[in-house]
Amino acid sequence: MSSIYYEYVMLKNKAIINLVFDLLEPLHIGERLEDNIKKIVRFNINGKYVPFIPSESIKGTFRNIATKIAKEIFNYIEDADLKEIVKIHDKDTHVSSEEVINNYIHIAENWIIENNIISKDKIKELSDYEIVDMYLSFKCPICKLFGSKTLSSKLIFYDSFFAIDSNIFNYTSTSINRKAGVVEEGHLYQIEYMPPSKLNKVIIKIIAENVIPKFYDAKLLANILDYVKNIGLSIGGNKSRGYGLLTLNKDQSCVKLLEFMENPKDYNEIKKNIELLLQKEEAIKKLSIEEYIKYLK
Repeated sequence: MSSIYYEYVMLKNKAIINLVFDLLEPLHIGERLEDNIKKIVRFNINGKYVPFIPSESIKGTFRNIATKIAKEIFNYIEDADLKEIVKIHDKDTHVSSEEVINNYIHIAENWIIENNIISKDKIKELSDYEIVDMYLSFKCPICKLFGSKTLSSKLIFYDSFFAIDSNIFNYTSTSINRKAGVVEEGHLYQIEYMPPSKLNKVIIKIIAENVIPKFYDAKLLANILDYVKNIGLSIGGNKSRGYGLLTLNKDQSCVKLLEFMENPKDYNEIKKNIELLLQKEEAIKKLSIEEYIKYLK
């Protein structure tokens, strides 16, 4: 399916999540192999190449965590249909066989039409696979947060940049024959990495829109943040060598929460919404990560 369905709904809340991580282990975010050096990905800022972590890498890491957590936390709920949908979720789809299509096609068609997702004429242009996948995406808390082939994401991830003058070091290693379990002769190479340092903070910014407390996607986001708070975040390459472990700095991390008034009735309510849209400090709730997790649950 070439197009994504964008759900046009009223903006009820918006959370600006700033996660600050301490870099306790070397970090390698690979860009390319140049000669025998695995280079770190960089971005050109005013003629200077600054190391950064692409938003796609960050989102992928969080989505992997979400998938693992969802299959655990939703395995014990009473909603058997949701439990099955989460169980068959695989990356960005749920349709792995004809059996899945046959089980859901009639339910999917009726639900999509009844909820005015697309028109009867438009649904005729879609294959059974696309119809079922669209339906399951709308029901899946993982897809609601991170998006799918047919559904836009509630979470927006930003690139994470390091300081322009960040130090970069090289580590010399050798290729290993995984099958034989031995070093391959003549295969020396170097890996660029960011060293562990109190100065090398990793700041990850996430925007969450319309993640409403108590709903399944909100509970999933709460559990993701709880996992990151307690376990940390493993990102980048060379994880088998201990690279890429980030530990959340709880004191420096925070959430700015914007809660909009639905159907404002008077001047003060309209004014509050405008102040929130302009991100006026006095209108925004400032929460710690722990407080935001409690808010979502």
